[in-house]
Amino acid sequence: HVFERGAGDRTVSEDPFGHDEPLKVTVRSNSPYGRLFLRVYPAGEVSKTAIPLRSQPVRLWPAASPIGEPIEIAFPVPEGAASPERLAVYRDTGSGWSHLSTRRAGNRLVISTNTLGAFAVLEDTKPPTIRDIVPSKGAVVSGNRPAIRAAIADTGSGVDAFRVTCNGQWLLTAYDPERGVIEWEQDEDLPEGPRELRFTVTDFAGNVTTVTRP
Repeated sequence: HVFERGAGDRTVSEDPFGHDEPLKVTVRSNSPYGRLFLRVYPAGEVSKTAIPLRSQPVRLWPAASPIGEPIEIAFPVPEGAASPERLAVYRDTGSGWSHLSTRRAGNRLVISTNTLGAFAVLEDTKPPTIRDIVPSKGAVVSGNRPAIRAAIADTGSGVDAFRVTCNGQWLLTAYDPERGVIEWEQDEDLPEGPRELRFTVTDFAGNVTTVTRP
């Protein structure tokens, strides 16, 4: 397929796997820098996935094509998902799969992207992890502003939100994505007496993990 800048929006349908529902690619009139040559075909060898692959990977080539405005790629919603609401489109980065912001439009999962490459629909079935919690279980904590932190991670869609409370009271918590650590800012005194800390982490697929420390 060849797309010309300024030639008007254009949608093409591709069926590289012999399915009834083709992949649809929409290129806006101002998307390519000049002329965009686009080939769509089965991706072949791709990175391993930590979560289930629900569609056959497809490659949009060449990956290095310069694109001005995002192009739209619409994938048929695959069958057989345990939780269809946890389906999303991912891009193969070469070392894994990166979650892309995905919207549902009828029987399709739609993304907008400035980068071509290999794409597939995956289902994030794994909740986030919370580990290395401070204070540790059974630790004797003194003072009104103790250290409170935890290491958090998600192997699928990625960490979307986190929350830490003490006896139900929200605590101001900072997130260091490079270290994968959330840490209380110690900006106020905690209540006296027994304390229950609750750590909650949500990923982009809606999976939730909660851990409490009495």
